[in-house]
Amino acid sequence: MQLTKQKTKLIALTILVVIFAMIAIAMPTANAQSLNYDDFDTVFLETAKELCSANTTEIQLTAQKEPLFDISLNMLGYVYDFIYNEQSGYAIVIWLNDQPQVTEFVIDSPSPYEEVTGNKIYVKFLTHLYENEGDFFLIDQNIKLIEEDIQLLSTIGYRGMGDITYSEERITYTSKSENKERLAFRHPAVTEVGGLSNACAPIAGANLIQYWDRFNENLIPNFTSYTLTLGQIMYKPMTINAENVVRDLYSDMGTNSNGPGTTLTQFKNGLSTYCNEHGYSISYNTCMSNGQFSYSLAKQCIEAGQPLALFVDTFTIADITSSETDLISYLHGNGSHIMAGFGYNEITYTFSNGSTRTDYYIAVASGYTTYSRAFYNISINTIIDNVFGVVIT
Repeated sequence: MQLTKQKTKLIALTILVVIFAMIAIAMPTANAQSLNYDDFDTVFLETAKELCSANTTEIQLTAQKEPLFDISLNMLGYVYDFIYNEQSGYAIVIWLNDQPQVTEFVIDSPSPYEEVTGNKIYVKFLTHLYENEGDFFLIDQNIKLIEEDIQLLSTIGYRGMGDITYSEERITYTSKSENKERLAFRHPAVTEVGGLSNACAPIAGANLIQYWDRFNENLIPNFTSYTLTLGQIMYKPMTINAENVVRDLYSDMGTNSNGPGTTLTQFKNGLSTYCNEHGYSISYNTCMSNGQFSYSLAKQCIEAGQPLALFVDTFTIADITSSETDLISYLHGNGSHIMAGFGYNEITYTFSNGSTRTDYYIAVASGYTTYSRAFYNISINTIIDNVFGVVIT
């Protein structure tokens, strides 16, 4: 599958150093969106606050981020192009040692990837490449690499996430309608925890626990899992409290104890153990009919206030940016995975020739740091093994 560039995400913020406040501001651009505060963004912002605040009490910082890949075209992280008090700078944040880390941060020089067309590739410190139609180029010298060079760099460069690929699609339509239901304006989005391998099951479980903590006091001890903003339920981003739940469930589920990952039985038993230890019980309502996934049953669970546990083999999740057209950025995962679902969305497009297309999504906490809140397309490149609604009382 050929990788294509993910859409540019524009972010703008003001950092008030005295009170350490960060405020996301929408920018007047068709694809602009406010900061989504995933782990990569958080690391970038914390570094910017530390390195840009030495001689001023107020920083004006605008930035855009685009994906970086390793030399095998696996997702590696992001490059942030920013303007700091009218100076151009850039930062590189990659997935390293099970967490996002800044490997380059420059406040007085534009990004080396600024004029690149094609996939942006990061090998190591100050080694920047790009790939275009199968050819690799060294940016600072603008020379095409031969196969021996590529092989050498692949042995010394950072490596990304090999089971994930990306693509994108732009949909031009004459009209669009949506039918959707959400369990929260911003649902939980617990993601990877350092040092835990094959942890998608405890991560999905932690998302379900965080959702139900809103209704069941101290399901997560001494923690309020959400905020109420302008009457909307906004679940908190990744926190140490959520990380502790993942670690507890990792143990309760016996993840990796009987082979890589977590079985369905281990998942359910581990959640039951956790809930019982905190004074609650858990039950499950199937969304399967005659061994097949029933989308109508899944919708019924969501409409009844029950988040979903989704067991899938291969999958595609999407990030959708709407303006005059829809830009859909896809993450394609290979292998088994478990996610938590918190809503559904049916989008029907009508095209200029009169034809229509309907996409069916479940709003999920993907478990990945990229696209942590996303839409799982139930029809594209996926096998659905099991889905059930989760109720904790």
